[in-house]
Amino acid sequence: MAVSFAAASAKITQTTSRARPAIFSDGRIVVCHLTAGFLGPNALNPAFNALGEVKVSGPDAEIRTFAIGFIQFQKLRSVTLTYSGGIVMPERINLNASAPPALTTNPALDSRAAFTPFTSADPAILRAGTATNFMGDHPAAKALAQLTHRNSGRNDLLLSIRDSREFWTAFVARAPTGVIQYFAHFHWELVYDFTLEWQLDELTGGNRLKFAISNSSLRFDPTVAGPPTAPEIVPLLANPRPPQANDLMDAAIKGAVLGGPPNRQDIDF
Repeated sequence: MAVSFAAASAKITQTTSRARPAIFSDGRIVVCHLTAGFLGPNALNPAFNALGEVKVSGPDAEIRTFAIGFIQFQKLRSVTLTYSGGIVMPERINLNASAPPALTTNPALDSRAAFTPFTSADPAILRAGTATNFMGDHPAAKALAQLTHRNSGRNDLLLSIRDSREFWTAFVARAPTGVIQYFAHFHWELVYDFTLEWQLDELTGGNRLKFAISNSSLRFDPTVAGPPTAPEIVPLLANPRPPQANDLMDAAIKGAVLGGPPNRQDIDF
């Protein structure tokens, strides 16, 4: 008996209510995060999760030869940072990590090398003719709190950060042949948009984040049957493979910091 998935039975349950954009700084780095699951600048648990379910028939041993889980794609819309010398030192550093040559590929698969192309290595649970699996995510944005202006040699403080991305998260089954069946997906958008003000920390002599004005947002769209249909994502569906979105973004930020125009501009007023 061949394995058969009842695609019409597939559903994704999103649990997202605790995720909301926020910002953290220890004076050395700045981290934009989603509140839930934020344990520290280098420790993140998922801020939200999704449960995928689909009915399946066939011998258990054959069903287990299918990889059933989530595949996610990410598109960077804008990643810009501005550093300022303040009123006393009217100078700026503008970084744009969302343009070539710093950003080389966009959109891209959002996975890890250890379990490409899925969002995790966790196997599906098979019970009473239903296959289920989970995914969770917590995209964050990290930046240096200070950056040295190339012309003046002074350390400028981060004035603003804007990181705008969108994602397509799909519940799928990959056959032993490599063919992927997309049961359902949801689209979501995340914008980290903060303007920062700093003050001197009298105890340490360093800088402390005084407050941040936020125009950030996080929106999850309802689940839709079938694969993503966005024109920029369709070419990636049949064979999702590296480069990985996280690796690309890390390289783009580094490329902007170390590079020149159009990714970095050191401006004197």
